[in-house]
Amino acid sequence: MVDETRTEAQQDQEAKPAHAEASAGQASPEAEVTSAATGGEDELSRTVQLLEEFKEALQRERADFQNFRRRVEKEREALRPQMAAEILKRFLPVIDDFQRGIDMIPSDQKSQDWVIGIIQIHRKFLNLLEAEGVQQIDPLGEHFDPNFHEAIGADDPSEEFASGQITAVLQKGYLQGERVLRPAMVRVAS
Repeated sequence: MVDETRTEAQQDQEAKPAHAEASAGQASPEAEVTSAATGGEDELSRTVQLLEEFKEALQRERADFQNFRRRVEKEREALRPQMAAEILKRFLPVIDDFQRGIDMIPSDQKSQDWVIGIIQIHRKFLNLLEAEGVQQIDPLGEHFDPNFHEAIGADDPSEEFASGQITAVLQKGYLQGERVLRPAMVRVAS
């Protein structure tokens, strides 16, 4: 019986080191949970950091897009007067033709209905230009200014016109605010 007890004791002793060796190679359940929690926390931390980076990138993209929209709107507003000026310039030859036609009508026919209609249409065109802030440049007798006038001929100075004064307006010019839509074509006393 002593042998049996001894044998069981020896077996227990032998089993403990084997179990200890197995335990050394394998983490305890508590260590596994701690290790898994730490690994999960690291993964969670990386995911949160990545989420923050994406969030910041999205905010930057939104800000860039808002800036882009503002810039496009500002450019559009800056182009609007230029586009309006280009459209108004296209009306100027039509208005000139109406004026030349009206000037050619004999005075005895100016009271006829068709002539009155043409004059009214011409007046409507002029009113349209005026509503858009366009003014005629009719500089007869003024001093020549190359910013507003285009000299296409020269005349000798006279008692009526000194040197540098405009002696004749061959085609009226037009201004929209400070912008010259078309300079007046003039003759200048030299």
